[in-house]
Amino acid sequence: MPKLHKRRISNPPQPQDDGFVPDFLENSPFLPLDSEDFKPDVQHHAQPVPPPSLKQVLKSRKVRNLVSVIVFLSIAFCLIWQIQKRQIIGKLGLNGPKCLYDPPLIPLTHDEAILNTVDWTPYAYATYATDIEYLCNAVMLFESISKFESPSPAGRILMYAENWRVEGQGKAGELLRKARDEFWVELVPVKVQHKTLNYPKWQDSYTKLLAFNQTKYSRLLILDSDATILQPMDELFLLQSDAPVIAPRAYWLPHPLLTSHIVLVQPSSNTFAQVQQAIAKAGDGTYDMEIVNRLFSSSCSVFPHRHYALLTGEFRKPRNGHYPYLNKGEIWDPEKEIWEAKYIHFSDYPLPKPWEEITEKMVGENEPKCSEGGKERNGREDCGDRDVWRKVYRSFRERRKVSVTPC
Repeated sequence: MPKLHKRRISNPPQPQDDGFVPDFLENSPFLPLDSEDFKPDVQHHAQPVPPPSLKQVLKSRKVRNLVSVIVFLSIAFCLIWQIQKRQIIGKLGLNGPKCLYDPPLIPLTHDEAILNTVDWTPYAYATYATDIEYLCNAVMLFESISKFESPSPAGRILMYAENWRVEGQGKAGELLRKARDEFWVELVPVKVQHKTLNYPKWQDSYTKLLAFNQTKYSRLLILDSDATILQPMDELFLLQSDAPVIAPRAYWLPHPLLTSHIVLVQPSSNTFAQVQQAIAKAGDGTYDMEIVNRLFSSSCSVFPHRHYALLTGEFRKPRNGHYPYLNKGEIWDPEKEIWEAKYIHFSDYPLPKPWEEITEKMVGENEPKCSEGGKERNGREDCGDRDVWRKVYRSFRERRKVSVTPC
């Protein structure tokens, strides 16, 4: 008889509490939930926060602050770069003459120059005349030099149109003889350098550049004659420089250029050959000043415009408009400036030159205005600029009537 085995009966499952959930139902979507599943002591995972959008990032305070700093630094860098670039370009002669970016040569005082034991024979004041009006002005210029309390030891030369006859009976002959006999001026006949261009008043200005051919002298101080010499300028002949051209900055222009209404030159045959070629090639818009700046942009030197290159138009500017002329931190004082000035050039466009016909209406429209806003000086409105300006014009006209006959 077969052997029987006893079946082992396992213990029955223990009853579970009401919260028991079988493993296979834990993730079932059909499992009903009651409020007890969300007891406070049960931890649940937070939903992940989506990353911020680009728009939100750009609007954040940190990014805005960073952008502001970057923009500020970029602007500062650009400004510094432009300043340095302008200086570098200027020193290369690509933004006007190189010498304008160097410190100006400082002249001796006039007293120091006169006491200097130098041979003054190679030095001379020079001007030119291509018509009778400017010949009158030239003679007046030399008259002023000869009548200073301390006469200049430098020579004087006048380049004049070769068709005038010194011993002739006309006005030109009379004026030339006056310059020679009364004011010790050396007369030099030259061929007028004329070009029919778009600005008639400057068509003969090339004649000034013939001074480079006056090789008898080692230095000439060339002066435009539509001006007044107020004090001797002999100290300029002793400037320490070998440059063929030494001139002030044209301070009234927005871009860097040398002026040519007062310029110290060293005549030489080689330099004059270059000048002749430049005159031959000159067209509209290229006159004596442009030629000087182009030919000598890399070989020039500068002396201060202050006292030596003052324009009458400076007195017509508003009180806050004189910074190109003044040194940094200075305040404009018309009486002081005219007292210290040595040479003043008539330049009041559109007002004509002082020897030309000028109506009272034209003067009223163009002369300096008295200050507005009630500023007082000794109980009166401040008209210092106007008074000085009027005095300069009046003095020129009075001297022209009595100094040089028959102008």
